[in-house]
Amino acid sequence: MIRSTALAWALLLSAHAGVSAPPEDLASALMAVEKARYAFTVASSRPFEEVYSRAMFEARARRLEAERRVLFSRFGIEVTPAMEAEECARIDRSTKAPEQWAAIQRAIGSRGAVERFVCGPALVGRLVRSSFSLDPTIHAAPHEEARAARKAFLSGGSPEGANRRRSPASPGTDRPFPRRSSSPTRRPAESKPGRVRTTHEAAARSW
Repeated sequence: MIRSTALAWALLLSAHAGVSAPPEDLASALMAVEKARYAFTVASSRPFEEVYSRAMFEARARRLEAERRVLFSRFGIEVTPAMEAEECARIDRSTKAPEQWAAIQRAIGSRGAVERFVCGPALVGRLVRSSFSLDPTIHAAPHEEARAARKAFLSGGSPEGANRRRSPASPGTDRPFPRRSSSPTRRPAESKPGRVRTTHEAAARSW
């Protein structure tokens, strides 16, 4: 099933070879990718150019390039072209949005550019997050605080700085959290303007 799907994608891409010239820089690639994905957005009545600006993609490109430098200088990991190609092959096999993935590749124009401008940044972002979360030096102080808090709890005390709240349902009794009502009253959700999430920020969910 996976092999036949990959073959279908290959035939589809070969049929559209030369549709787009490879982008000259990362910002242009990010913009092309997001424009391809925008066609799949539900109720996308506004033109793409009204929703996204070139400056936004330039800022995103600077951030991605900074992440690549940090990944190498702080964690000693260099993402090579072979790793980028392997990441693209992984997406080919496991994508949950094959139509969007095919549209993205058509928008970029060549497999090499897809590996460099799409798969590479996605891989860098994932490696930066995982390396940061597992680095014992960066998290040494919070881990030490957590161990001290656990020790205080086990000895029957309260960690320094803990905020114990008084339960309105049981006056005079200290509880770490207020007692919840059996039938809580829900407040209507407020609509707040959110930041537009770009392709590489949502890659882990959609690809």
